[in-house]
This record gives sequence, structure tokens and C-alpha cells, in this order.
Amino acid sequence: ARRLQEALLPEEEEMEKALPQSFVYFKPRDIVSGDFYWMSQRANKVFFAVADCTGHGVHGGFMSMIGNALLNEAVNEKGISRPGEILNEVRRGIVNSFKQSHGKKDKSLHATPMKDGMDMALCIWDKKTNVVEYAGANNPFYIVRKSGNPLICRNTVLKADFEQNGKRIFEIKGDKQPVGSHSGHERLFNTQTVQLEKGDMIYLFSDGYADQFGGNAGKKFKYGPFKQLLLSISGTAMAEQRTILEETIDIWMSPTADKPNGHHQIDDICIMGVCIENQKSTNTSRTASDSKRIEPDARIASQDESVALGSLKNC
Repeated sequence: ARRLQEALLPEEEEMEKALPQSFVYFKPRDIVSGDFYWMSQRANKVFFAVADCTGHGVHGGFMSMIGNALLNEAVNEKGISRPGEILNEVRRGIVNSFKQSHGKKDKSLHATPMKDGMDMALCIWDKKTNVVEYAGANNPFYIVRKSGNPLICRNTVLKADFEQNGKRIFEIKGDKQPVGSHSGHERLFNTQTVQLEKGDMIYLFSDGYADQFGGNAGKKFKYGPFKQLLLSISGTAMAEQRTILEETIDIWMSPTADKPNGHHQIDDICIMGVCIENQKSTNTSRTASDSKRIEPDARIASQDESVALGSLKNC
């Protein structure tokens, strides 16, 4: 099952060609993962996504394979080129596959409507114009900008969540609904457009990293420290960013006085980073799964503790 799922993920050569200045940190909780990342390219446009499917293990892995296939069908076979429309099409495919009720009362006394689906952040980057189109199903994406230029979305100048050494991190939120059936009112997914510039970093992710328990207090890592961590490493090389993310969560989960065996991973983790740069094939980072364990010198003690990671190199 794991080999089958890995075969459906983007090949290293494809990622290197389409997104040479990028990395993926992929750490399944079980043998197979409910998280997955996806990529396709059409002319000067690169389509890429990170999705978090219902469930873990075999069930989540099965859903991820369906999601991967439906994305390929929508983009590569049907030629849909707007993120919101792609998510609408994937939702139709999931609903049809599982015959979900879409919030309508099932008239069968024996039928139980299924609520399988996925959260997703989907981007389309035009390499010629550096315009990024985005649609999200519950999942946002982050942009780190190192220049002082404003970031504009929906004709609004966005306010940064954090600022550090002249760099700022912004959150672009998607729609509050999954790709699949749910109890709320179904709406069409919206496409948002952002003009990026050289040196910007994009991050797509599932909730596994921020929701991981650990540290001396045994609490979740949380999104505030996650944003600050991404901001602090955003200027380093792609391989180094991936390594720091891996080492930081390993330290977070490692043994404490109250947890001598450390904290178990509670969810799949997937983070994709893409640098808006002259996309030359100089990246040697690719993907990382749970391949390395470090012995920490120090422990992250609380959510408010800042992460000292040294001087940062340019993207």
C-alpha cells in the first residue's frame, strides 16, 4: 500500500523540473498517509497542492489516491485551469464516488451518508507573470515577503501576522468547507489572485505539524509558533528549511520528565515550500519523510518560546 501511494506522488524529476526552488517535508503517521502533495505543469503554469484527507492509515491513504486521481482528471484530462473550479470538480468526483448525500436527508432507513473528503490548498503559479491563483478548502496558505512592498489580495492591502528582520508572513484564507460532503451549505469554491515578486516564499501544509503535542507542557505546537518558525527559516536554502522543520518537530516530540518515552505522532504531516525565484535547477533538496531522528541539545519548553536558528541566507 505504501509503495502504491508513493508511486502516485510527483516524481523527483518532475518536481525538480517544475519547481527546482522548492521542498516537501512529508511525514506519514502510519505506513500510508491521509496527507498527500500533488503537482502538474502546463506550459508556463505550475499547479501544486497539499491535501489532508479524512482519516489515517489505510482509509486516509485510499482517500488520498482518489484525490490524486481526481486532480489529475480535472487538470490534465479536462483542462480546468482555475483553482476554484478544480476544487468544485474534485468535489463532484468525490461525491459521485461515495454517493454522498450533500447534506440532504437520506430517505433510506439503512443507508448511512458518508462524509469522506479532504481539506486542501491549491495554487497555480504563472512563472512569466509571478501571479499565483489560489483556492482553499479549509486550508490557508502562507506567503513570506522579504521586501517592504505591500501584499494585495481582493483589492485589499494585507496585514502581516508577524515580522522579523524586515520579512513578513501573511495568511491567505480559503473557503470554510471541505472538498466533499459536509453538514453545512455547499458553496462554490472561490479563486483568489495574488501578485508575487522575486524572493517571496509560499508555504502549503496540512494541520499535522501545528497540532502535534510535545514540549515540556505537552501542548500542541500551534499555528502562531509555526508561522514564526517558517518566517525565521524562509531565507535559507530549500534543503535547510526542510531539515530545520524535521529537527524542530523531533525536538518537540522528544522525551520530557513527564513523558519519558516522548510524544507519539498524532497525525500525518505534509509541508510544501516554494520560492518565487529565477527557477534554475540548483535545488538538491527534494522530499523528506520520517528518515532521521536527532538527539536534541535543548528542548522547546513552551509555545511562546522563540526559535533561534542563526543567520539567514537569501532565498
